[in-house]
Amino acid sequence: MIPNRVSVAERPQAALNRREAGHCEFDSVVSSKRSGSTYALAVVQERSTRLVRAKLVPSLKPRHYATTITALASGLKTRTLTTDNGIENRAHQAITKKTGTPVFFTDPYSSWQKGGVENANKMLRAYFPKGTDFSTVKQTDVVYALTRINNKPRKVLGYKSSLQVAKERGVLQDVGVLIGG
Repeated sequence: MIPNRVSVAERPQAALNRREAGHCEFDSVVSSKRSGSTYALAVVQERSTRLVRAKLVPSLKPRHYATTITALASGLKTRTLTTDNGIENRAHQAITKKTGTPVFFTDPYSSWQKGGVENANKMLRAYFPKGTDFSTVKQTDVVYALTRINNKPRKVLGYKSSLQVAKERGVLQDVGVLIGG
């Protein structure tokens, strides 16, 4: 289903321990099935700093989704991108072409292989619970949630925020762009 898919097993070893900045994961958070909406939230999370970026997308059609992920990755120092095997990821080669960053795919039914972005999705669900129709959500609402999440002091980061650590480690190449457009 996904052409030229590269397994997460081939991802550089440095991506595993979270010490090296620039290894990112991406995923989507979809609207409730009951709403019938095609809108979703595209989410990118940098593994070492836990910095989260997200943007609303009108659909998960591969080209639209790839364009949004590319926008979210721009302004970040990226070395790798890891995602799942969802059909929305068919245009992964377009992401690599625009960003210069290789995309790796988790094994089927192994969401733990991109656990950072799954945790980010969980934090976003505090603001947009299951059953949310993302067609009714404004990007300003997403920015509000991201501001709260990225400025929250975290024990795993020595009680610094993701944003502080991302700035310190040079992950944000464009500090003014936190959401990708």
